[in-house]
Amino acid sequence: MDAIRERRAVREFADVRLSSSMIENLVAAAIQAPSAMNLQPWAFAVLTDRQRIDDCAGRAKKWLVDHWEQTGLSTSAREILEPPDFTIFYHAPALVIVLATSAAAQAAEDCCLAAQNLMLAAKDQGIGTCWIGFARPWLDLPATKRELGLPEQYHVVAAIVLGYPTKWPQPHGRRPAEIYWLKEEAEEKPKPVFSKAGEKMVEVVLKDFDGSRTIYPAELPLQQMIHTAEIQDLEAMVGKTYRKTEERDEHSRVIYAEQR
Repeated sequence: MDAIRERRAVREFADVRLSSSMIENLVAAAIQAPSAMNLQPWAFAVLTDRQRIDDCAGRAKKWLVDHWEQTGLSTSAREILEPPDFTIFYHAPALVIVLATSAAAQAAEDCCLAAQNLMLAAKDQGIGTCWIGFARPWLDLPATKRELGLPEQYHVVAAIVLGYPTKWPQPHGRRPAEIYWLKEEAEEKPKPVFSKAGEKMVEVVLKDFDGSRTIYPAELPLQQMIHTAEIQDLEAMVGKTYRKTEERDEHSRVIYAEQR
């Protein structure tokens, strides 16, 4: 829980190289994430050359400025991006790209879960991370993926920079969670059903061990319901609740009659 509460987006990194074994351990934590149908639709690209990371940052920034209309980013985002000294990868010593290997529904969400695992595992090891949304449009270009040696059919989901922080940012706090407690539907009370002669009928309910209910219509003749549900002396139980337990396949089920 400490890693969850204390994780922060880190944008200032020490000039210390991350070892391959450390990054492999973080990826090993990432792939423990759940995935729909257990498809595990993720792959990871790792870059630890700081100069090359800075070069990619500059090229990605230029592409974003030149193709702003295609990005769908806001005007305020452009104001962050445009200053000459801004670099989208913050001179980080390592970059991990999380890719979806499948076009199946929820593959991107599964990769987001893996990315979160990686970031929390990094915090646990004293490593800072920052998810760089600016980088995805450029990294996901077919030309960029060819240059980096990534399969063109894979989709870039997340670009995460990593490194030892020069300082941990202060928390911003969290707004209280907005929670809607959904009430269980109250079981509707059955209404009385009468026969043509005006006699109140009885509905027989078979309740299995798993909670499922099989209802025999109240319109059935009383003797037929007795035969169907194998309940004896049902007529004597009208107006009361009758319960009988039988052992079936190591499970217990309850048969009872309800007056309607």
